[in-house]
Amino acid sequence: MKKKITISLIILAVIVAGIAIYFAQKPKEPETIKIGAILPLTGPSSEIGTWQKNGIDLAIENINKAGGIEGKKLIVLYEDSKGDPRNGTMAFTKLIASRDIYCVFSSLSSVSSAILPIADKQKIVLVMLAVSLPGIADRSEWAFRFNVGSDDEAHAMAQFLATKMGTPKIAIYYINDEFGNGALQTFRKTYGGYRGDIVWERSYEKDQTDHRSNLVSLKNIKVDGVYVIGYVKSSVLAIKQMREMGIKVPIYANMALTVPVFLTLGGEAVEGVHFTTNLFNPDSKEQVVRQFVKMYVQRFGETPNFFSAFAYDAVNIVAEAIKRGGNINIGIKEGILSIKDYDGVTGKITVEPNGDAEFPVRIVKVEKGKIVEVEK
Repeated sequence: MKKKITISLIILAVIVAGIAIYFAQKPKEPETIKIGAILPLTGPSSEIGTWQKNGIDLAIENINKAGGIEGKKLIVLYEDSKGDPRNGTMAFTKLIASRDIYCVFSSLSSVSSAILPIADKQKIVLVMLAVSLPGIADRSEWAFRFNVGSDDEAHAMAQFLATKMGTPKIAIYYINDEFGNGALQTFRKTYGGYRGDIVWERSYEKDQTDHRSNLVSLKNIKVDGVYVIGYVKSSVLAIKQMREMGIKVPIYANMALTVPVFLTLGGEAVEGVHFTTNLFNPDSKEQVVRQFVKMYVQRFGETPNFFSAFAYDAVNIVAEAIKRGGNINIGIKEGILSIKDYDGVTGKITVEPNGDAEFPVRIVKVEKGKIVEVEK
């Protein structure tokens, strides 16, 4: 009996030793740092989500090719908000349930606004893309906005109309969400300060394709120009339908027209349109921009736009923040706040104490199918 027990112990020892040798020789899985991204990958804003995902993916690939973050591979876990706030909040809750994600990217004002209270409560760093809602970064110490504010655009356009275009009588056609309403309020206040006259206002939905019924009353009102506020395909369709309906007054818009595919979609209808935009220029001679554009075209087969550019810069800044402060919530937050004069593809980036990364606004116009400078 004693002999049998001894043999059994020997066999068990051999098995344990074999298991130990197997795991010792088995290649270790590389350590990873996870971040989350909640983007509109389907729905009426899906083009924006796709462009942002491209920018994020390109930044992640470059970071990992260069050795990651202190040898750790950076990976991103995506969720689809469909551009809907409810879907966005459910996606956020799902992402942070693993408890090893301390930074999440979000997109669109309405979705990010819904997520923000949860991020604040859970102390998760929220990096907001394509979010232009005025004052949103002030709502939480964990919130950061990497985008031109709709208030900055509206303010710049109101000032341009008043000082350069003779304070025309303006009609406003704006997207019905937090982005559009925020821009509307800022434009009203700023233009009113110049004693500008707003004679007509009407909203539209972001998935709207037929604007004619909304625009019928505009034909019967004397206006000197129409200011179209939006960021998706619907705003460009609205401009086309205005022209088709014989509304021939000058049109002004925000930076949706900076997107090449929207400019192509607008065709002759957007000729002469003035609009606000940021400093990103894919034709720039700056080395950092030229390299980004080259990599993007090789990877995705198209020229990048500002949605991709902002996302690309934001990921690189978060990576730098993790290097400085570590992959914990407070470390990422403090790391982002320490960023000064970062040389990004969208220009020199400094993150303000309130969490906003400020970007200059300039006025351009469409001339012979090309975007030309009006003023910075």
